[in-house]
Amino acid sequence: MIECGETAEEAVVREFVEETGQEAPVVTYRGPATFRLKPDDRLEYAAVFAAALTGRTPFEPNNEVDQILWWDGSDRPNLALLDAEICRLLRS
Repeated sequence: MIECGETAEEAVVREFVEETGQEAPVVTYRGPATFRLKPDDRLEYAAVFAAALTGRTPFEPNNEVDQILWWDGSDRPNLALLDAEICRLLRS
């Protein structure tokens, strides 16, 4: 979520650090994504950003994310629709 007084770019950098422990000082907007949240089928909108990491910090599970997976996007096994849309935006 974007906090009061924060730009979208600042929010994505902050959220990325909070949720993964990784630093992503420079991000680039790639486009919008829409998806429906279950079980109430609520329509949500998100902004997709790309970032180049300068290194990787060991991941520590937290109250929002219990694990992460490093993936180059070349193999697309059973992706959720949102993940497939994010891949499309990042490759465009």
